[in-house]
Amino acid sequence: MVRSNKEYRFAIVGSGPAGFYCGKQILKNTKNVRVDIFDRNPHPFGLVRTGVAPDHPEMKKIEKDYQEILRDTERCRFFGNVWVGTNNGIPIEKLRELYSGVVLAYGATSERKLGLPNEESLRGVFSSRQMANWYNGSLDDILDPEQDLDLQNLKDMAIIGNGNVAMDISRVLLKNPKLLQPFDAPTPVIEQLMKLKLKNLSVIGRRGVIQSAFTIKEIREISRIENVQLYMFREEYDQSRNDQSIEETGAGFSPLSRGWHRRTEFLKETCKFIDSIEQYQDITHSRNDTKNLFLRYLQNPIELLSNQISNRINKVRLQKMVLEGEVGHQRAVPDPQNIQSEIECQLLVKSIGYQSRPIEGVTFNSQTCTIPHQYGCILDKNGQIQPGFYVAGWLKRGPNGIIDATLRDSVETFRIIKHHMECDDLQEKNTTVEEVLKLIPSDQKSVDFIDWQKIDSVEKKRGEEHGKTREKILVKEDMLKIIK
Repeated sequence: MVRSNKEYRFAIVGSGPAGFYCGKQILKNTKNVRVDIFDRNPHPFGLVRTGVAPDHPEMKKIEKDYQEILRDTERCRFFGNVWVGTNNGIPIEKLRELYSGVVLAYGATSERKLGLPNEESLRGVFSSRQMANWYNGSLDDILDPEQDLDLQNLKDMAIIGNGNVAMDISRVLLKNPKLLQPFDAPTPVIEQLMKLKLKNLSVIGRRGVIQSAFTIKEIREISRIENVQLYMFREEYDQSRNDQSIEETGAGFSPLSRGWHRRTEFLKETCKFIDSIEQYQDITHSRNDTKNLFLRYLQNPIELLSNQISNRINKVRLQKMVLEGEVGHQRAVPDPQNIQSEIECQLLVKSIGYQSRPIEGVTFNSQTCTIPHQYGCILDKNGQIQPGFYVAGWLKRGPNGIIDATLRDSVETFRIIKHHMECDDLQEKNTTVEEVLKLIPSDQKSVDFIDWQKIDSVEKKRGEEHGKTREKILVKEDMLKIIK
């Protein structure tokens, strides 16, 4: 516990797990210290609200913990619908002048690209963030299901990347939409999913089976969906299991080796193997009710093909890859024989990772898309620490790891904050609401915790009327009307 007679107030930019955990650490372990949490959305909770799949409500229970932090209105204030560090937001230097310290925890809001010529212009090509935003009712990047997704005509789909986000998307699209009804998937989304005619879904990875990025929990959940069959190509499975990969699953190589081995054995037992292109074509063109999930390995997308008239994707060309490198450091490189193939798809989702965006006035590593820091204290352009300026979460370490990793990460950032308080490196501040509101552009309506409670109450009430946990409001202006 940091005991000081001085009054400090910190600004935390971002109300996702990183921001809340950092705020919790500050409030729990200090006296005479207060925090203000800023978010560009009118609602708090970040990816807990807009990134966790609707049929994983257990992952959303953490919201109750965050709500308790906001309820401590004597020490914590919420400023929603407020941008920081953008042309139409609060300049970061102004925020630093008002507070003892500023913690940047705004996460990763953009996506990695495939680097293919037409991925931005073709219809039917989207990022995993856009898909998750759609079925989670996010206020950002809302897709038009009629024009963009064309679900009623969707038979073949491909996802590039095989992490847990790819599995979330696969599960949501493959399961009976009625099973989403009790949760917080928006009713219009469920209605659109009812039209879905998806038959074949390919999840494509550049490396091998053992290097799959999804967990056994995620793939086991998909394997239990009614009328869904999992497939692997026998050749891809066999070539994935080179000597180095087998050693990676051996006891003692890594704390994760046992899990990799269990996942590989589960796939071997659960998936049906495809031995020829003819067999694959028979499966994809069968007229039964089974939905097919193809787990593809050692394949790299090299070209997106389209219908000339509609400019909508209809095929993706793949290049066969092989593994090379030492144990634990294998990478996929093109097969010397330059073997290529094509698969049909009317919808392609890129799920190859998120990226953080730079913020004006803050040093940024464009290679890692993170903010340079030392134990969570942001470095200036000369590599010097800046007491009073901090970073947490994905913006600090990159977009990887689950919520527990973010908690540990926030603890480290708090420790350096604590050190700077104990060393008297921070200025006393007791910033008033009026001082903050003066910095907010007049066209932005700030949302406080009481306002959010009103929005929250309306969503839950509407949800009860539809037999679900909440009915999310999908348009920002409609949220703001509630609090006028």
